[in-house]
Amino acid sequence: MKHFLNDFLCRENVRTARDLSKNTYDTDFQLFMDRKIATVLSRPVPAVLAKPTIAQVPIAVPVAALASAGETR
Repeated sequence: MKHFLNDFLCRENVRTARDLSKNTYDTDFQLFMDRKIATVLSRPVPAVLAKPTIAQVPIAVPVAALASAGETR
C-alpha cells in the first residue's frame, strides 16, 4: 500500500485534486499528506518514469521499407 500511495502522489493531477480538496480533511491528515507529498517529490525520478528526450525516442521505420532495403536488383 505504501508504494501505491507514493506512485499515486507522483502524478501531478492527483496532487492538484488533493490541493483543491485538502481543506475538507482533518488537520492531522492534511499534515500527513503534506509530509508524504514533500517526501515523494524530494526523491529523484527513476529513469523508467522520466520523459525521454527527442534523441532517445526511436524513429519508426515502415516494415515495407525494411523489406525492400535487403533486396538487390
